[in-house]
This record gives sequence, structure tokens and C-alpha cells, in this order.
Amino acid sequence: MKQIKFLVLAFTILLGTTFTSCLDSDDSPATYYAFATVNNNMLGYITLTTDDGLTLTPANPTDMKYSNGDYPDRVYIAYNLVEGQEMQQGITKYDIKFLGYMNEVAAPDYSSEPVESKTYIYQLAEEGWAANNYLNIAVSIKYGEDTNTKTDFALYPDKVEDNVLYFRLVHKEEVAKANGTYSYYMSFFLPTKSSLQSKFEELEFSGDNNDEIQVVITAEEGEDTIIKTNPFKIRLLR
Repeated sequence: MKQIKFLVLAFTILLGTTFTSCLDSDDSPATYYAFATVNNNMLGYITLTTDDGLTLTPANPTDMKYSNGDYPDRVYIAYNLVEGQEMQQGITKYDIKFLGYMNEVAAPDYSSEPVESKTYIYQLAEEGWAANNYLNIAVSIKYGEDTNTKTDFALYPDKVEDNVLYFRLVHKEEVAKANGTYSYYMSFFLPTKSSLQSKFEELEFSGDNNDEIQVVITAEEGEDTIIKTNPFKIRLLR
């Protein structure tokens, strides 16, 4: 079951960041799904920037709060457009009704320096993606009673080979006795272009704005066993 769930997570990435349920009837509003970054002005005014560039303003923002009263940094949500609005080409701002979270999107720390791995990563999706200056990947991890998806993981730039930047994902807390595996998404806030250039002088950028690179995410699956994504292109916005 865990394997099936992980494959569903990975397949979701291929569908795009905003898509519509094919189960909606003509009499009910369309349900949309999107990965997004939460913009919180600290006064309770919330907007969402989806990974494909839409700006969504929820009519029920308090429903998005976690049990501790905080808003998450990154989300994968289901929503409806408010009455009177419909998706139109060229329109990028919409008022929505938040329906719920489809899956957890953790936002652990990015580290500029290597971090020791103490527990193996169970599985990585074949590809990740970048949006809103976040690097995103579907993962399956071994968890224990005290595993915290926001603080127990880290990502750091490991090496450059053939002008591909390799990031290493690590589980930095020891899980002495795993209760099972858990599949979800991780989002890491990307470093600045200048910080990567200073660390890897041989790294060459491409694209119209000279801000694109090819990356691979790797992780330890077992002793002397490394798993990795396929190479994919990301853009640095800073």
C-alpha cells in the first residue's frame, strides 16, 4: 500500500501543478488541485501563489491553519472558485474556497554545508521540480515515534559533475526502530545564484537570463547504496 501511495504522489507531479477533477458533475463547481506557496502578511491576510503562476485568495483562510495556529509554507490543496468566477486563459488571480489538504508538503531546512545522514531514505521520485524558488520532491521515508518532517531532514549542495549540480537529501535524525514508511512531498527554499557560484566555480548557468541549471537529487537508500532522481532543470529567482 505504501508503494502504491508513493507512485500516486510521483504521478501527481507529472499531471502539472493545477488541474481539475474529472469527477465533477455539471451541477457542482469544479474542484481544482494545486501546489502553492503561502504568502502570509502576519495580519491574517493570506494569498497563495501556485507553482504555475496563479494567485489565489481564499475566502476561508482560517480553515488553512494547522492545529497549532500556524499556516504552512508550502501546500498541496483542493479548492473551488467562488461563485461567479471561472478559469480563463490569461486570468491569473482568483478568489477561492479552500476545501482541504491533499497531502503534506513539508518544508525542511536547506543547508549550504554537508549534513550527516543518520537514517536511510526509503524512496525518491524519478523527478523533482522547482517553482516559487522552492525545490520539490516526492519522498518516502522511514519514520519513528518522534519523526518531525520539518526539522529532521535537510538538503545540501553536494557536487558538480558534467555541469549538473547534485543535491543530497538526508534524514539527520536516527530512527532506531522504524514504525513504517510514510510518503509525502518536501520543498526546500533554494539558495541564491551567487552562493552556488562561489561554492562551485565550475558551475555554468544557461537560459535567457543565465539563471538555469540541471540538477539531480540523491539520497542514501542503504549502506553504499545511493538513489537519485533523473536530471531536471531549475531556475534560480535570486
